[in-house]
Amino acid sequence: MKNILNKPVIITILIFLACYIGLYYIIAKPRLCAFWNRYKALTENQTQISGLLAKKEALTKLQKDEKRIDDALNLAQNLIPKTKSTSDFLIQIEAAVTGTGNNMKSINMNESAAQTQTKEEAEETTTQKKAQQTQPKEESPYKTITFSISMEGNFKQLLDFLALAESLSRLTNLPTITITPSQNNLLQTKIDGEIYYK
Repeated sequence: MKNILNKPVIITILIFLACYIGLYYIIAKPRLCAFWNRYKALTENQTQISGLLAKKEALTKLQKDEKRIDDALNLAQNLIPKTKSTSDFLIQIEAAVTGTGNNMKSINMNESAAQTQTKEEAEETTTQKKAQQTQPKEESPYKTITFSISMEGNFKQLLDFLALAESLSRLTNLPTITITPSQNNLLQTKIDGEIYYK
């Protein structure tokens, strides 16, 4: 058998293999490694970006929640103001009565007598109450102003007034509502209520 491969062919193949291996290690492998590193960096960056987007979304939600909390706090501060502001309340309640078609007969306001005492009288009263009571009552941190409204209107107008009174900018408690029929299918309504201040 003849040797199919002769020396020049073997040398050419070896040179070709050496060039191929050299090119692979000198040019191709570094480029493949660089490509692979870039791919891994891109994947890591995408992971970081998705994490940052999730954090941004959470922060945006917190900002919206903070705004809602601030709005709720402002609303609560308006519901129970720091001052009596009875004139503002009178204007609002009168507008609610007349705006619903009711005819206002009278409105009276009184600050609770216990709250208008001097400090000395309050201390004496407190001392007497403590001596008389076995179980202490928890006192409200808010002061109360009672009011009484007399008005006349039909049933729908009364319901409209109550709905409007519920949406006033100030917390209004209406513990007593007395309704008596009058002439021409109208109702005489007496409402006793309370408003509060700090």
